[in-house]
Amino acid sequence: VLLNTVSPAIFLKDNQVVSIPPGGALLDSVAPMDFLPGFNLEGFPNRDSTKYAEPYGIESAHTLIRGTLRFKGFSSAMSGFVKLGLINTEPCPMLDPTATPVSWKELLCHVMGLQPSMSSSSFTDAVYDRIGKDDYRMEMLKWFGMLSGEPVPHADTILHAVAKHLEAKLSFGK
Repeated sequence: VLLNTVSPAIFLKDNQVVSIPPGGALLDSVAPMDFLPGFNLEGFPNRDSTKYAEPYGIESAHTLIRGTLRFKGFSSAMSGFVKLGLINTEPCPMLDPTATPVSWKELLCHVMGLQPSMSSSSFTDAVYDRIGKDDYRMEMLKWFGMLSGEPVPHADTILHAVAKHLEAKLSFGK
């Protein structure tokens, strides 16, 4: 789910092939979805939609989009994660199980090239600037505890640490 936010997408819209490059641009293609009354959903294209025309016998379709549905706000929050470098699949030695635990603030300072000793207000301002001065994204980061001294789960990559963290924060109760 997290990797999908930085994946490319190709779809057909009004007989034109639309290509969205990798790296987070997909999150700028979000549209409100109101076909299910009572749900506050948004949708965005998912991978290569064009390859489904022939198998489904809909080659004459003028628009063909295979998409992902999420609750409204998901894309904005994930865009903040992307802008902060949290959807990163590169090995991250500082998160290794044998390494000294680091806080989310320390990790974000490392990713953003900032000194971890900087004041909390300077750190918060730097994050706010990096996420496009978006209040919703900032509130999501705070709600998830990702601007705090809370320890980051040990993992081989930042992406895996984020996934572990979200799994714990978003799990259902009994």
